[in-house]
Amino acid sequence: MENRRIRDSEVVSAYSDGEIKGRAEGRAEGRAEGEAIGLEKGIAIVQENVVINSHRAGLSKEVISSVTGLTPEQVSEILQRNNPE
Repeated sequence: MENRRIRDSEVVSAYSDGEIKGRAEGRAEGRAEGEAIGLEKGIAIVQENVVINSHRAGLSKEVISSVTGLTPEQVSEILQRNNPE
């Protein structure tokens, strides 16, 4: 009877430990994914600002495309979305 109680306690402890570890790993993965998404959004914002400011400075869409690595279509989309002067 005592052995069964000890075994049951060990099972419960192992389950709890596994659950805690799983949650911690899930949080870490979520943070890493969130940081990656945030970085991608940050890069996209900077890229859009470069396109807009370059266009305002008088650079052609082709030159902006060449400098940023974006396609001329992507440059046009950014400019249309932001309606620069």
